[in-house]
Amino acid sequence: MKFWKETAEDTYRLNSLTEQDIKQAELSFNVSLPKEYLDLLALQNGGEINCNSHPCPIATSWAETYVNVDFIMGIGKENGILKAPYYLKEWGIPQGFILFSGEGHTWLAFDYRHVRSNPPIVYIDNEINQIIKIANSFDLFLSGLYIEDAFSNEEELNDNLEWHYTKTDLERLMLTNDIDPLKGALSYITQEIVDFSENPIDIKWLGDKFLNLSNHFDENVRIEVANLVWNFFMDVCESEILQQLMSRFERDSDSDVRAYVGDIKEKLLENES
Repeated sequence: MKFWKETAEDTYRLNSLTEQDIKQAELSFNVSLPKEYLDLLALQNGGEINCNSHPCPIATSWAETYVNVDFIMGIGKENGILKAPYYLKEWGIPQGFILFSGEGHTWLAFDYRHVRSNPPIVYIDNEINQIIKIANSFDLFLSGLYIEDAFSNEEELNDNLEWHYTKTDLERLMLTNDIDPLKGALSYITQEIVDFSENPIDIKWLGDKFLNLSNHFDENVRIEVANLVWNFFMDVCESEILQQLMSRFERDSDSDVRAYVGDIKEKLLENES
């Protein structure tokens, strides 16, 4: 599935990016922009995207389990991230954020309040003064994007580039090296089970799959597992399974996977208070 949506009228698609644009933006904000963000803009300097949602660890005014993502701003003064200082002042948002998606009441932003590079990604809701970290990096943010409201009709599914997976699909994909479909199936099925299942057997089945995939050879799959555990699964799984998963994440060779252990512990403390 292509990342950027092909549409005739896209107000967020700016002129092609240049090295001078990048230098000016980084100098203006006094930060280093994420490489993954710049790689995307090298293909297209901002615009509407085919995915429309990202998981959120707590409920917001938008939805209980996710936030909306219709577009990503490129580098430019109009409909681009260079207008972030104006929006911060206009909406009373604290300094240190670079807004890259959203309009008025809610935003997605790079959080540079405590770093100058590789910032976490946050969701900002001005209506209730809510700032929520939804990903540890822009790379992980991209891996968490998905399409909400999948169609059951196969023709509509293909036309709208939606995902619809079964547990059998996930088990089949686990035997292959098709990483992106595997991640998509895992994300879709996790939300289906956590949101709609009252069957403890399904929760146990999902826990077994998470444990299996936590040893996957591809770090992107392991990152996706850790992200889904933190965002959804830890609230419904047995404590024993969660402890096993945290132990594996803690020993993982990838720093992004290990970082989720701290996020899970922080969420556990919040739930206890």
